[in-house]
Amino acid sequence: MKRDKGLKRLILDIRKSKTAAEERKIIEQEKANIRADIGNIKLKDYYKCLNVSKLILIDMLGHDSSFAYFECIKLACSENFTHKRIGYLGISCLCTKTSDILLLCTCQIKKDLNSDNPQIISIALLAGASIGNADILMALQPDILMLFNHREIYIRCRAIGAAISLVRACPETISDVLSQINETMMESSGTVFRSIIVLFTEILQISSSYKESLSYYLNLTCTHLIRIIQHKGVEGILDPMTIVYLLKFLRYYAHEVSGDSERSLLEVSKNITASTKNSVKYQIASVFMRCKNANLTRLGNNIIQSFLNSPSSNLKFCGLKLCNKIAEWNPKKVTVNLDLQGHLNDTNHEVRDLALSLSFRLLNQENVQTMLKSYLNCLMSVDIKLHQSIVGKISDALATFEVDPVWYLDTAIRVSILANQVPESMIFNCVNLIRNHVEIQEYSAKKLFYAMNSGFKQESLMNLAFWAIGEYPETLDSNELDKFIENLINETYQTLNIYYITNMIFKVGMKRPEIKGSCTYALNHFSFYEDLEIQQRACEYLVILGDYSNTVFKDLLTQNQIKP
Repeated sequence: MKRDKGLKRLILDIRKSKTAAEERKIIEQEKANIRADIGNIKLKDYYKCLNVSKLILIDMLGHDSSFAYFECIKLACSENFTHKRIGYLGISCLCTKTSDILLLCTCQIKKDLNSDNPQIISIALLAGASIGNADILMALQPDILMLFNHREIYIRCRAIGAAISLVRACPETISDVLSQINETMMESSGTVFRSIIVLFTEILQISSSYKESLSYYLNLTCTHLIRIIQHKGVEGILDPMTIVYLLKFLRYYAHEVSGDSERSLLEVSKNITASTKNSVKYQIASVFMRCKNANLTRLGNNIIQSFLNSPSSNLKFCGLKLCNKIAEWNPKKVTVNLDLQGHLNDTNHEVRDLALSLSFRLLNQENVQTMLKSYLNCLMSVDIKLHQSIVGKISDALATFEVDPVWYLDTAIRVSILANQVPESMIFNCVNLIRNHVEIQEYSAKKLFYAMNSGFKQESLMNLAFWAIGEYPETLDSNELDKFIENLINETYQTLNIYYITNMIFKVGMKRPEIKGSCTYALNHFSFYEDLEIQQRACEYLVILGDYSNTVFKDLLTQNQIKP
């Protein structure tokens, strides 16, 4: 009697263990006992089943149990149904599809598929579908297809399930599988119909070349869908999962439905109520959004909008996920009102990522400025961890779409102020815009100059400001510029910034002679800087400034001045 409670005792002992070491000790002791039992040829089948049950538990906990493969095969070969079931369960749980030992099961599964006992056929089909690799399933193909016409409905359903595994492992068998299916078989049972539709969906996922041949069943599927969706109970639709499977199949034909099929989908839309399951609504929206009919597309957008407005993060995720799928191939189909700021403040990081991705997919030349303003507003309210992602989207949008140069520069400055970071690509693009557009050179120099005077300290944009001030100092007030240069030596900057500063001071000194004294004083200060490169650069600039009026250096930098 002690052994009869072995599995329960093992579970209790494992749950009582307080450390991983205690658990390992209990499991290793139990495995040693099982090994001893395996060597006992007089051990009854009941205890063999008990040992396999223990090993399934041990395997689920992550411990090795490969020594019991042959014990499982012996049980699967037993004539007793209970022992056979435990054996197949052990094979399914303990063996991998790449294991060569599975080949030993092929003959036994083939034998059980031809049994007179439907229950044995059922577990053999389940085992073949779960453990069968390409070689095993090819060997079992004739027996699986033969069971499509079995008298028991549940055997037919499980045979179709095994056929799904067959076409996944061996796509070349799809034609043979489809040849066994007809309308009479599909209409024999609602469960069989659902199983066949799942098989069709799997085939379309594997290869679109069968799309035309499977379109023959489109009207039958729509008729069946209406019949199920109209059959309601107190809690709404009685069989929502079947509807989900049917809609997944219809999704592949949604963009080309017409006539009776289109009228069937319109009939489906009339049966959507508040009690309709969200899983059904999701699949309905997925089908409607792919349809050419404007009314169906609008209904699909309404369903998605209800998901996006829901307080549930799960529904928001579903709505955003579907919108991203649709926008990937046709952004114009998505007409929902996206509350970007609200989604970016959601606690679920996946919702935030999907909202950012969707907003970027919906960008076009007409709405780019409006959407980028939304991004900038989000930078003021969302978590700082999202700043890098939002800044990246802004940078990509500015690089993709053509915008006004002044607006581009203002956006770069605002991004830098709000997020304290600017991608280098944006800085390079700003330089090119300023160089190539004479009309914004004065504006750019003044804008960046006053940004620097306001205490702005973002490194990349500071370098842009130093460059612009050095290139176009004629646009700035001499007193303000003189004071700005004098204050530079009192501030602390990174070495890279000082490279730009010395270049700027040199250019200003050459182009604005009235403040040459301040420039010389600042360069003299940097000639004693700790960095050798900066020392050398400052000394060379001092020499050039000293000989500026009498040498060829006079015309050195005039090419970058603003054209009249």
